[in-house]
Formats: sequence, structure tokens, C-alpha cells
Amino acid sequence: AVEGGKAAAAADLIGKAIASRKNVARHHDDLGFALHALGKLAEAIESHKRAIRLDPDNTQLHLNLANKLLVAGNLELKPGVEAMLDLLDELELPRAIATSSGHSTVKHHLGEHGLADRFHHVVAAGDYANSKPAPDPFLMAAQKLGVDPRDCLALEDSLNGVRSASSAGMM
Repeated sequence: AVEGGKAAAAADLIGKAIASRKNVARHHDDLGFALHALGKLAEAIESHKRAIRLDPDNTQLHLNLANKLLVAGNLELKPGVEAMLDLLDELELPRAIATSSGHSTVKHHLGEHGLADRFHHVVAAGDYANSKPAPDPFLMAAQKLGVDPRDCLALEDSLNGVRSASSAGMM
């Protein structure tokens, strides 16, 4: 297994791939291939650790590759997202994305749905010291927005994300 939080990040990637696939049953082969590729990637990282000293930058490079394999195409926007963003625009409320994914992944996802300009800030992996469930990503997002975290509402799709937002003092 990949060390520390890297295994959790890989599991998070798998969860996001499953949640974002259109008609998972129809794309079973694609998902199976992605899961197989992620498994092979984890094996490769383990074997290369014996030959080279694996620093966090290289680990992130491997995880970015795994993410690209998992999110290649067929991303479905969750119901209600555009309506919610329209309402936030109407109310002139600032918003940010606080994610454990990398900036390139976020840019890809938002670009695929034409949402890149709908968020005031993106806080992604590498922008903070400690990943979710630590509060760092959400605290950084609130700071960038110039808003007290206690005045923020966080929308999350993972237990670690909920724990992170809660420990940052957000609703």
C-alpha cells in the first residue's frame, strides 16, 4: 500500500470516480480498468521506493497520474449545482473550492462543465500544510475569501471533508 495519507487519497480518488461516472453499470469495464491501473500504480510506487527515495513531489506526481486515469471523461455534474451557483451569484455570495485534488484536476473538472469562472478561489493540494480531515483546506479557503470560517457553509461529499469543515468551525 502507498504510505500514510496516500492510500486514503487513492481511495478518495476511487470514490470520486465511482460517484461521478454516468451509469456506472454501463461503464463497468472503464471503471474496472481504472481500478486495475490504480492498483498497478500503487505496486509500482512500492517497488520504486526501494530503488529511489520517494519524496512528496514524486508521490503527488504518481497520484496525479492515477487521478487522470480515473477521471478521463464521462464526468456528470451533480443535480442542482448550476441552480445553486446561480443563486449564490444573485446573492453576491463569495465561494471557494477546498479540495484534496490538485489544481490541474480541479481546472479539468470545472472546465468540462464551463464552471471555471463560477468560483472566486480554488484551494487545492499543495496550498496548505495538512490535508483533510485537518481544517487547513477550509481555513485557507475562508482566508482567501476574507470571511470568518464560522460564517461559512461547507458542502462536502466525504467523511474526512465533513470532519475538516467542522474542525474549521464551518457549518
